[in-house]
Amino acid sequence: MEYSKFCVLAARFQADEILADHVRNTVEKLLDRSTLLAERVESGQTAVVGLCYSLADGRAHVAAAHGGNVPVGTTT
Repeated sequence: MEYSKFCVLAARFQADEILADHVRNTVEKLLDRSTLLAERVESGQTAVVGLCYSLADGRAHVAAAHGGNVPVGTTT
């Protein structure tokens, strides 16, 4: 593989990981800062799901999920 292609792929992977980290942190902050939301998730009344969306292929990847039955890593 060409060095320049490798650098582009490495940068893309790193950007995807940074985005997923941001989504996970945002979901955690939502639950930490909203007792009502956290209580509803705990009681099974609602769920909080953080997605990363790819414009390139139109797919969404679950980066974080609390409540419900949504496995992290699912791609739709």
